[in-house]
Amino acid sequence: MWTYILLALIGGIAIATQAPINAKLREIVVSPVMSALISFAIGTIALFVMHLTGFAGPASFDRILKMPWWYWIGGVLGAFYVFAALTSVSKLGAATVVSLVIVGQLIAALAIDSFGLFGMPVIAISWQRICGIIFLVLGAYLMKQRVLPIE
Repeated sequence: MWTYILLALIGGIAIATQAPINAKLREIVVSPVMSALISFAIGTIALFVMHLTGFAGPASFDRILKMPWWYWIGGVLGAFYVFAALTSVSKLGAATVVSLVIVGQLIAALAIDSFGLFGMPVIAISWQRICGIIFLVLGAYLMKQRVLPIE
């Protein structure tokens, strides 16, 4: 269990780090779409190397060809995230973007859990979960507040 917790935490660090790096890439490339394309191309190469080395386990191409059509939209959603993050991070700051991304993720995750979407088990909405989202929205608001430098 600790391995998965650590993996998720490192994934969060990667997302927070990715946004400002991609924003700097955008400054050089200018186009947010081209910047996202470069980012995904490098990511694709990294995933291909991981696949070749057996890091992620074997793939079943027969099963891939039989998947429902909506399984393919994960890549589109990931591309939109990279585009949205690298477009907004230079205006909002990394902490604000990451906090808003987390709020968006939790709102979507709450809906997914509540309705059992995408084959997930149903987990009812509770007052604790609603409070958690409210606190995160408040946290995102607080992250947006800029502190003026002391002169």
